[in-house]
Amino acid sequence: MHPRRNLTLLAGMALLQGMVFYSPVATLYRVQFGLPLSQFFIIEALSWGLTMLSELPWGLVADRIGYKRTLVWGYGLLVATKVIFALADGFGGFLAERLLLALAIGAISGCDAALVHQSAPSGGSARAFARLRASGLAGLIVASLASPFLAAWSLRATAWATVPPYALAWILSWFLVAPARAALAAPAAPVAPMAPTGPQQPRIRRHPLRIRRRLVMAASRLFGRGLRWPLALAALALMAELAHLVVIFLSQLQYQRAGIPQGAFGLLFLVLHGLPMAVLALLPASFGRRPQRSLAWSGVLASAAVAVLFLQANPLVSVAALADLATVAQVQGSLNAAWQNASIRNNAGRAAALSVYALWGEGVAAAGNGLLGSLSAAGLLPALGTAAVLMALATLCLVVWPVRHESGLGK
Repeated sequence: MHPRRNLTLLAGMALLQGMVFYSPVATLYRVQFGLPLSQFFIIEALSWGLTMLSELPWGLVADRIGYKRTLVWGYGLLVATKVIFALADGFGGFLAERLLLALAIGAISGCDAALVHQSAPSGGSARAFARLRASGLAGLIVASLASPFLAAWSLRATAWATVPPYALAWILSWFLVAPARAALAAPAAPVAPMAPTGPQQPRIRRHPLRIRRRLVMAASRLFGRGLRWPLALAALALMAELAHLVVIFLSQLQYQRAGIPQGAFGLLFLVLHGLPMAVLALLPASFGRRPQRSLAWSGVLASAAVAVLFLQANPLVSVAALADLATVAQVQGSLNAAWQNASIRNNAGRAAALSVYALWGEGVAAAGNGLLGSLSAAGLLPALGTAAVLMALATLCLVVWPVRHESGLGK
């Protein structure tokens, strides 16, 4: 296995997949081509549900056929979603795109993190995750700069321009180096000796047992250490979702509240993505040595940023708080991915365990999304106030009930 090759390829793929040229006009695109706003949330709810349902099956598949093969399938599905999006016209087309996207995310989620963890140098997985995130943000910035020119020509052009980068990323996935199959295989279940009746019969009889054992292993890695570990994962998932909602959806309302002209929104979009990109790219090699302490401090900074947004409407302070929140969320996401991998001491069932973690986190994030979404209808301040309180409570969980396996990152 060639770790540097994998990390270089994954960084290039993240850059290409960040080039979603229709992202700045995604809502206008959907409305223009036959999807009313009232149907947005129906599609999102169905997509989210399918993503959660597909997480664990894909994790089991990845542990059985290997990370590389699963990623090739997942990235291939991503290319198909972009083609469908470029052709979509009406509810059916956009629903098909989101459902296929849910399957693609289920395939990639956990599998890419496992491959990054195994490809990173010892003790350097947090930095590797950070650089991949920086590559994705760089692609997004490139797309946001080119999008206005494509949109002036045609909204369809923004969708079709997104297909080639995704297709190239899928091609790059074929050159990833799979970890040794022996390192991924779960220990074989003991079986009683039996007379040879053909090469297929023993495999057929052992397969259900292997699946059952993998499920038990995956669940035990979440709940087998008591409540502190699932509580920590829930807190981190909630903070990530709240930060995403505030930075992506509530930021423009805060700009209006602060009296910032709409013409500056594009420049601020670049600030909120360019600053995290620069910070992630410049993190030192020692980044992630004490993940839980770093995660707790990042939670304090994120909570303070949201509280500041709630308490005042000064333009400069608002932009600074949002930039802080966007940067902290990206750093925290890198630490969280490395920490989750460090909690898994061997590679048997790693993808399935990461899928269980993702499923648990997505359930918590969905609850937070629904709560903040309903409060947003009442106004910006109720949403920001609730987000600040929930952020503080999530951070408190990491401080009061620390988890005891963080040393795995430093090995």
